[in-house]
Amino acid sequence: LVFVVNIDDPRVLDYDPVGANGEYVIYCPPGERGIVHPLNWGFESVELGEATGFFGDDVVPKTQGWDRKLLRALRRQGGGLVYGNDRLQGKNIATHPILDSRIPQTLGWLAYPRLKHLCVDVVLHRLAADLGKCTYLDFVILEHKHRANGKAPSDDTYEYVNSEPVKDHDGRVHLEYLSSDVYQRDLS
Repeated sequence: LVFVVNIDDPRVLDYDPVGANGEYVIYCPPGERGIVHPLNWGFESVELGEATGFFGDDVVPKTQGWDRKLLRALRRQGGGLVYGNDRLQGKNIATHPILDSRIPQTLGWLAYPRLKHLCVDVVLHRLAADLGKCTYLDFVILEHKHRANGKAPSDDTYEYVNSEPVKDHDGRVHLEYLSSDVYQRDLS
């Protein structure tokens, strides 16, 4: 388990470099606000195992053995992407995906680099679905305690990443990518 923490986070000193269970912290340099920069920094900074994925700090796994269940499903389908029920989007979007590590290794990114924050999950879900390797496990609860479902208060980060400029940018960029020759090449 790896935690990617922005070095300019006001609480950065609260993180121990190595946790009690062997997890560790990667300190990400300042960059574009949103999830894309830290996800790709983390992806480039660690040696990936068989699978990789990401959760925001507003995700709480509720199902005991959630990690083993998702990994078993990933192995059963022979790679691709698996995801659980976030109690917000459900089957619609793989908001917290677990991927065969060969996917980001082949692409060279975990989050499409032209995005800022939104649609990272949409792009990965569509990619896996188009490859015929996308499985939803309704019984694996990875609760997304988001502002949209009333489970988190708003703050500066939520306001920025859900602002109209970010929505417009990421909405346009992800649609351009999914309809591009680059996407078709990435599928092959």
